[in-house]
Amino acid sequence: MGKPKATVAAATIQGAAFNPDPRVKIAAHHGNIFDARFGIKYFQQFALVVNALDNAKAEDLRAFVGVVEVGFE
Repeated sequence: MGKPKATVAAATIQGAAFNPDPRVKIAAHHGNIFDARFGIKYFQQFALVVNALDNAKAEDLRAFVGVVEVGFE
């Protein structure tokens, strides 16, 4: 597809079939999980985080926020 997984997933989920409540906002945030901006406080601003990561830092998020794990390449 040539697009980041986060962008494709957000666009798909935001569609009416997956998101029947238009008040729910689905936003893609694409970047390196090891960047300083992606600390625990960053993720705590969200009610739910959906990730497709396969590293220990991603697993650590579960202790601090609601996380839905999805497949990864």
